[in-house]
Amino acid sequence: MAASFLRPSTFDTEDDDYVRSRFSNYGRPIQLAALRLLDVRQLRTINQLIQHGSDKRVMSYKEGQTSAVGMVAVASAIVSQLSSTTLQIPALSNMNWTASAFIIAALLFSILATMLACLQRQILGALSEPKGVRMWLSDGSANCLHSKNGGRSSSRGRSGEIGGLQTSIASLLLLRLPNAFLLSGVMCFLTGFGLFLGFAWRQDLDNTPSRDSNRAVMIMYIVVGCFTFFATGALVKWKMSEVDQVEKVVGKDIEEGDEAEEAESSCGQDEDNESEGEGDAWLGKKKNNGTCSQKEASHHVRIAEALEDAARAHRRLAKLMRNDNQEHEDG
Repeated sequence: MAASFLRPSTFDTEDDDYVRSRFSNYGRPIQLAALRLLDVRQLRTINQLIQHGSDKRVMSYKEGQTSAVGMVAVASAIVSQLSSTTLQIPALSNMNWTASAFIIAALLFSILATMLACLQRQILGALSEPKGVRMWLSDGSANCLHSKNGGRSSSRGRSGEIGGLQTSIASLLLLRLPNAFLLSGVMCFLTGFGLFLGFAWRQDLDNTPSRDSNRAVMIMYIVVGCFTFFATGALVKWKMSEVDQVEKVVGKDIEEGDEAEEAESSCGQDEDNESEGEGDAWLGKKKNNGTCSQKEASHHVRIAEALEDAARAHRRLAKLMRNDNQEHEDG
């Protein structure tokens, strides 16, 4: 039931191509299962957002997800309150145990949906930079489209942001899970309340002993609780391992980039010092020979300064051209 909440009802050839590229190391049955169970279209959309989306689009996506999980939290709190109030109806204890079991399941689903929605809102609210949003949406491994196109698999994309990492399935599931739990809670509540009204209309009172009825409700509670808690815990643990992997990959790449920039900066400073030293030596030689007047000396100083400015501009242009070539290679 929850799988239908995580994927669209239709998919096209682009989704199939993405799944083949993403899960190329696995067999076709795994690829078909991923195509049926996952929202591949949303995975492709997030993949494009990480690689080619502007910072404004990334932050707009984050704000939209934050608003969505906020509404889910409010709706889940309402469902949990309705379920709790329904369980206090005195006549419910005289009905068949299935009505109470479904209402308790609705209470569990809605509580977990509220908890996950609040957790998602807290995480998304803490991401104040586009780079952080891209890191959270990535899983720490090289993007399958980069590898397929033969390009570089560096994690640094456009403008130094994360561009070479593929979309995290755990992040997508975490974003969808609160909504899936909310819908499950609503369906369980409607089913349980419908059973209660049906039993009351038929006056079908439960003739089983109270001990057996309570045991059945307890079994339902344990099954639903264990499933939801273990599924949520495994998904959160999966995402935490991806966060560690992203931090390692991105941190290593940033350190390499900083070292290269420091090397270029030190090289430029050495060239500037060498140029200034040659100019000073030439002027000193002229002054010692007594052939250079004060006006000529100031004129030569201005020429030397202009040459130094031109050299700096040339180095900046060369650096920009190298960065532009690197972006084209990454793209």
